[in-house]
Order: sequence, then structure tokens, then C-alpha cells
Amino acid sequence: MVPKASLESERYVAATKKGAAADWVAKYNLPSMASFSTSKYEQEGASALALEWCRHLQYFYNIYTGQSDPKF
Repeated sequence: MVPKASLESERYVAATKKGAAADWVAKYNLPSMASFSTSKYEQEGASALALEWCRHLQYFYNIYTGQSDPKF
């Protein structure tokens, strides 16, 4: 998985920290972190949003890594 979601004091944080995925995020100037407050979205909603953010970036990262042209 590209990013990883975790509970950090009243919020869920999804982040890309290191490796090829972090390089990809930096190359295309994508956000490397998303934070969702449990006070605003409740715990279940914040968790779902963080996981959806991970899934969203994973989809595009899979397309990037699956292509034959590195400059695509």
C-alpha cells in the first residue's frame, strides 16, 4: 500500500513516509498526508475517509508502476 492510515490523538492520519511511493508523491507534487478529525467525522467516518484516501492514491500509484513508459 502506498500510504498508511493510523489513529493519532483524536484524528486519523494517512501518510506516505518513505521509499518509492514517497518519491512518486514528491515527483507529482501530490499531498503526502491527509488528516481526518474524529470530532468532526466521528471515529468510524474518519477511519473510512483515511482508508479511502489510501485506496485512491494506491489506484494511481498502481497505474504509474504498471506502465512501460517511465515518462508517461
